[in-house]
Amino acid sequence: MTVSEQEIDPIDFPSYLANQPLFPKWYQKCRETGDEVAALGALECFSHIPTELSSDRLYGAISFPSIRKDPHWKDFPSCFFFLPQIEIIQSQNKTIRRVRGNPSILAKTSPLLKSIKLEPDPIHFPSYEAWQTAVEDVLSSIQRQEIQKLVLARKTSFIREGDPFAWLSHLLHTSKSSTVFAWQMTPSSLFLGATPENLYQRKKREIETESIAGTQKRDSSISMLQKGNKEHREVEYVKLFLEKILSACCESFSSEKTSSLIQTSHLQHLRYRLKGKLKPEVLDKELLTLLHPTPAVGGYPEKSSLERLFSLEPFDRGLYAGAMGWISKEESSFAVTIRSALIESTFLHAYAGVGIVQGSQSHLEWLELESKIAHWSPSCL
Repeated sequence: MTVSEQEIDPIDFPSYLANQPLFPKWYQKCRETGDEVAALGALECFSHIPTELSSDRLYGAISFPSIRKDPHWKDFPSCFFFLPQIEIIQSQNKTIRRVRGNPSILAKTSPLLKSIKLEPDPIHFPSYEAWQTAVEDVLSSIQRQEIQKLVLARKTSFIREGDPFAWLSHLLHTSKSSTVFAWQMTPSSLFLGATPENLYQRKKREIETESIAGTQKRDSSISMLQKGNKEHREVEYVKLFLEKILSACCESFSSEKTSSLIQTSHLQHLRYRLKGKLKPEVLDKELLTLLHPTPAVGGYPEKSSLERLFSLEPFDRGLYAGAMGWISKEESSFAVTIRSALIESTFLHAYAGVGIVQGSQSHLEWLELESKIAHWSPSCL
């Protein structure tokens, strides 16, 4: 297979992706470096997590496990990786385009109409009344010591206008301290979001991951977040889970003893960072299987909390709270796909979740959900 590589002029990715005829379309902007990556067209496809890897990156995503099947997610497999025909990596200094084989003729990029609109009065699923009942159910389970934490999610559906990729442009302007991502399998729907949370990054056998949980608005007192018992319980359960996984997968690992803050455009969270050296036999397939989903999006303990979640949550999360990234022989990187939305037809379905622990209050958790979908709200457009 012929592979050509050349340096090109900088690209406005929302406009570029909106105009290209190749599918799938995959995009990510890194939280730490600001580097952007896009991958288009598929030379090889995998419906499982690949284990035979080379220096070529395979891009893809895995969904959150679910017992329900929502037709909203019909375009997206629960697991999908692909070797792209077109791969573009853009840093502050240069833009490199790599082309494999002879892809279809690429369309010229035309300006994107960036006008977007959401109608007020969205539909929440579950409703506020059903949400209160579900939270009380979880708190009763916690009181009986059946579980210690459960992340309950909500789907909020807006009627919307505007090119789907104009929403990606909106995220890039409003979520500069998050990893921004977009994933499209067919022209009929687009999954995208801006997440503060990385699942893990691997360079050869070195792995980094992080425990992120506990949420307050950025204008809240930093000391209140760092001292809050509820927030610390949320993040500690994630840390305990990650330490258990790393102890099984690594020859050695370390975790931060004290939490730090990570801030997005609207919110701030507690974070512990963890690092380790993987055992030689541990592959990305095992890492993804063991790490996903973490208690940051599922619950703690893992098995019993997920069983409870499936009985309470009335919809299929699909790719929300899944993992999206790329793998190769030398490196891999995955983000947790929270603060995300699915655009289809005339609707935008925004997803958000909150960790329910001892001390949670249903009305405050509902307000936290509102904060987590703030970048989708009509008032922010």
